[in-house]
Amino acid sequence: MNRKYIFLGAFVVITLGLLLWLAQGVGALGGKQGTRYIVVLDQAAGLVKDNAVKIAGVKVGKIEAVDVTPENTARLTLLMEEGVEVHTDAVALVRAKSLLGEKYLQLDPGSAESPLLADGA
Repeated sequence: MNRKYIFLGAFVVITLGLLLWLAQGVGALGGKQGTRYIVVLDQAAGLVKDNAVKIAGVKVGKIEAVDVTPENTARLTLLMEEGVEVHTDAVALVRAKSLLGEKYLQLDPGSAESPLLADGA
């Protein structure tokens, strides 16, 4: 009977290890790749970490961090999906997702004639 428990324990440990390895590989537990942008807003009421960033109603990223600047404005760090282009004349607005108060950041990526923002800008 002890052998049965040893095999069961080994099976559980190996299975959990494989699941963690797979989850890390698809980015479920971290290591997400993308482009980061910094947005400074006068008012960011209701925005918190992991809120969605949308362009034309489609989720294209998330808010990675929300901080307050020395000038008492909100500084948001956005993590955008690969391939999403944001230009220097982009405009960001705080929008309500539901009547319960959940918010998201609506992003107008700007005009194609304007230069692209660099990663981390």
